Amino acid sequence: ALGYDRSIEHVRDKAVGREVWPHAPGVLAVDPHSGLVALGDHVAIDLGGIAKGWIADRIATLLSLTAPALVDAGGDISCTPRAGDQPWVVTVAGPGDGTCIELLAGGIATSGVDRRRWIDPTAAGSTISALATDATRHHVVDPRTGDSARTDLVRVTTVAGSCTTAEVAATSMLVGGSASLDELADAFGVAWLAEPIDPDHPVIRSEELR
Repeated sequence: ALGYDRSIEHVRDKAVGREVWPHAPGVLAVDPHSGLVALGDHVAIDLGGIAKGWIADRIATLLSLTAPALVDAGGDISCTPRAGDQPWVVTVAGPGDGTCIELLAGGIATSGVDRRRWIDPTAAGSTISALATDATRHHVVDPRTGDSARTDLVRVTTVAGSCTTAEVAATSMLVGGSASLDELADAFGVAWLAEPIDPDHPVIRSEELR
């Protein structure tokens, strides 16, 4: 389970050994025509990576029946229009003082590998200070491998028409790495900014956020 079976408070900055839960991609049956997925026996769905954004959108919509609303669900933000087209101003964490983004309505989400992470002492190069070693584990899982995503990015922030879309896009783009940013941004219809792991490389961003 690599540490995914317990709260981050119990594994942060600690060594958590590899357990015997194998990656089993064959337990899912996907119908490309209907878009339906059948789960195998003893398989459950983890709604991490989409539920928080979806809930933030629903709460913002309900609150907007009374007044303009901005909902911050642990850094994933959903907001509704304010009077007079006044924008909401959101500061995104990053190098220096971060980046300020003005948003009339919609969602902003950030996905990163630098906060919820731990080490696997059975792997080579076991050091919590490095984000790109075989030993470093974090909470963003690459579904293609069943392991922590090996990415060249520390975090990705996306801006979209909804927080649901922003959250899914941010995680997908983080997993895909810098080579996937433009393609996935076009697919999801989001603006974005991304911070590379290499400190010598500057923050990169889409045209909309320059």
